[in-house]
Amino acid sequence: MEAVLNNNQGSYKETVKKIDTLVDRQLSETTRLPEEIFTEKLKKLRTEQQRLKNLVDDFDASAKQWTDDIVDELNFTLKLKERFAESGRDKRLEILHRIGQVIQLIDGELDFRVREPYSSFTECMKETQSILGDIQLRKTLAKPLSEVESDVIRSVESCWSGRAESNRRL
Repeated sequence: MEAVLNNNQGSYKETVKKIDTLVDRQLSETTRLPEEIFTEKLKKLRTEQQRLKNLVDDFDASAKQWTDDIVDELNFTLKLKERFAESGRDKRLEILHRIGQVIQLIDGELDFRVREPYSSFTECMKETQSILGDIQLRKTLAKPLSEVESDVIRSVESCWSGRAESNRRL
């Protein structure tokens, strides 16, 4: 995803350079193009410039929306277990609806399913717990992120950042 953005940004900068070169060329008597050709080339380059700008802007807007959505969902999950336990029936149903909870009986066992991003959160928490262990995980979750040691973050970073590409489409 980032490679696409970098490619579009590079193409945009290259198009701006082409426009500059075309205009500079037009300022010199020896390299000046006939007005019709110059106008046509400039129009095509400006159209391409606008198309690339729109692609970059769309990517930025999508990335911002994705980030805002994830932050909203993470904020919703703060102390969710306690809120669920302390809530009445209606509030519990509202919580279950929001996380997309589906409970099915499959082959005699209850199967719990949640929508994205909660299913990714769940998988990452399981991976994090297997890497850190239960006690270290509890100690880590009790601290603000800014106070978590960098070696702890590095040890679990891949299970969280590896899902970023697929979660961007939320």
